[in-house]
Amino acid sequence: MKRKPKYSESWRERAANLQIKIEAAILLAAAYPGDESWLYRTHNWVCEVAEGHAPEWWSDLDCEAVLPREEKRVHLFTEAQMMRGRSHKLVALSVTP
Repeated sequence: MKRKPKYSESWRERAANLQIKIEAAILLAAAYPGDESWLYRTHNWVCEVAEGHAPEWWSDLDCEAVLPREEKRVHLFTEAQMMRGRSHKLVALSVTP
């Protein structure tokens, strides 16, 4: 028998959206390797939340405390990677005769 998660469907949907953003961030991170291991760890537990397989103790309060913070973290990482890519292109353009 499958247990019912202790958090609402809206958090599962939000986690699923974050999962997509993390996957995009992982692709960006591949272009400029560094310490992106946190993305993989975050992706794992976000998938658990999105699929309703989070630990039994996980609740709406946990989602409320953690998901918005991780959304912001992934957003900032993605923006930084995109800026990094733009600056590399600008340097390449300025060096090209």
